[in-house]
This record gives sequence, structure tokens and C-alpha cells, in this order.
Amino acid sequence: MDNSLTPKAICSDLANNRISNSLAADLLISLLEGSDDPGLREQSIVALQKVKIKNEKIYKIIENSLISDENAIVRSAAAQIIIRDYIEQGANSIGWIIEHDNSPLVLKSVISLADKFRITKLIDLGNLIQDKIEKIAKRIGIVEKEAFFILDIEAIFAMKKPAYELDLKIYDLYKELGDSWLTIKNEHIESLNFNFFNWFLLKENTHIYDSLNQLRFPEEYLNLLNDLTLPRNEVLHIPPSIGNLSLLKNLNLSHNYIQEIPKSIEMLKSLTVLNLSWNSFQNIPESIFSLSCLKKLDLSHNNIREVPEKITILKSLNELNLDNNIIGNLSDSLRGFFDTLEKFSY
Repeated sequence: MDNSLTPKAICSDLANNRISNSLAADLLISLLEGSDDPGLREQSIVALQKVKIKNEKIYKIIENSLISDENAIVRSAAAQIIIRDYIEQGANSIGWIIEHDNSPLVLKSVISLADKFRITKLIDLGNLIQDKIEKIAKRIGIVEKEAFFILDIEAIFAMKKPAYELDLKIYDLYKELGDSWLTIKNEHIESLNFNFFNWFLLKENTHIYDSLNQLRFPEEYLNLLNDLTLPRNEVLHIPPSIGNLSLLKNLNLSHNYIQEIPKSIEMLKSLTVLNLSWNSFQNIPESIFSLSCLKKLDLSHNNIREVPEKITILKSLNELNLDNNIIGNLSDSLRGFFDTLEKFSY
């Protein structure tokens, strides 16, 4: 196979009328069927959506990738194209995936597109999706709405390790670990200390749990370990479904290399404590200003340059930590507001 032949090059030739749609489809299919590189197979499937040809041959090839490819990222791409373009032919295959594929990445792809492309109107698929979400919620002990957030988090783990399968037993350990990694009350997540890298490390090394739980400060130990081993360019994106945690009171997202948080954070109307320290924020996220019950806010160890006057609308705030940022001079009105707080540093 010509090593210079790539999905990007094929799409470029198609866009510039150097090749026909049928030839582009044949070339992409040859890449999909002949490559040992899962990234190239995934790109080929995505590129097939740009070719304005839909036929039984293409469907069967995509369906084979959905059912048989060993890589979850490839199966996820195949699920998306079948839902978008071939749902009538592919309903049974999508149903099989919902029931049998244990990759959270694939399940998320199917479920996140379900409403958009109305596949929940297909009664069997709608029921299968409902059953899957119910099982996740029941296993962890939360309401179904919050199970979507858990599935999204599991999908992030699968992006890091495509062979990863849905693992809900680990949440029992998260509930038991110190510093309120995960506190559930009346089927709602009430406290969440989510450091992706620490959670993933424990997923990969459950044998260290007993030793870890005996430490006085297990979180600090894991943070140090990850600081020594993780590449500094990894950035985490918190899924918008975090807004589903409607009764969340305490949220710790420190040490995640986050650059932004989803707007849906403003839906957390019960939130009183928010820790965003040791991340990569350059500005204080606008959505924070909607958290009317917020009492403690930690934005230390970021790259924040300016504090907007809007922060003064947080009338419940009594502790604010802005240490180790690059903030310039504060206005007199801001200083007056900060003087009313019980604790303030920058």
C-alpha cells in the first residue's frame, strides 16, 4: 500500500476535483481494510462521511468495523457513521453493541447521538439504552441522570487506553478512599474529588489500594507520583455532563491540567466548595459567577492574570485563594470586597 496515501490526502484530492467520489470511497475502503494502524482506520471511517456515496457495500464494511475491530476508537467512529447515515440497516448492529460492547467510549458514542438522531424513537434501541444507563446507575448507587457523567468519565479513560472496558467495581474503592473522592447520599453524588490521573492510576493498580488507604494523605502521595511520571502537556477536558450532578456540594478538580471548565458548571446550584487549584486557567471561568451558594473557591497555582469585578456578585463567598498566579494590581473596589472575606490570599 502506498504509504503516502492518507485519508487527509484523499479528501483533499476529492475537494479539489482531482478524483471522483467513487474513487475516493474505494481508496478509503482500501485503507480501512488494509491498515494495521487503528488511527488510520479511524480516520478512514471519518473521511467516508465526506464522500457523498451511501450504498450497501460501504455499510457492510463499516458494520464489520463496528462489530469486529479490536480498537474501541475505530468501533466508536463506525457507530457514529452508522447512526448518522445507515440507522435503518444498522439498528440491529447498534442494538448488539449496546448490549455487548463493554467499551465506555463506544457506548458513549451511541448514547450521545441517540437523541440527536432520534434512534430512541426506535423502541428496541431506546429500551436498550435505558437499560444500560439503569445498570450503571444501580451499580454505583446514583440516579440515572448522574450515570451519564460516570459514562463520560469512563470514556475519557478509554481514550487514554482504547482496550479499556467499563469498570464499575472500582467505584467501591473510590467511595472508601479518604478525602471524599466520591461521596453519595440519597442516590446523588454529593462530594467529588476528581483527579483523572489519580483515578486512572488506581484503576490500573488496584493492588496498591490497601497500602494507599493506610496513608494519612493518600491524595498528596498520588499527586506527587503523577507529577513525576506524567507528561506536562496532557490536558483534561471535563465533560459537560458534570452539570447533571444537581446536588453536588463539594467539587475538587485540582491537579488536572484543566484550561477551561464547561458552561454546565453553572447548573451546580448546590455547590459550596470548588477547588480548581494546580491547573492551567488563564482567566477565572465565567460560569463560576453563577454559583450563588459558593462559599470556598480555590484558584491557586494557575496562570490567572486578572480578577474581574464580576466576582463581587458571589455574595456567599467567604474564602478565596488566588496564590501563585500572575495577577497584577487589584482595584479599590475589589480590595474592598476581598476585605469582607474571612480568608483571602493572592
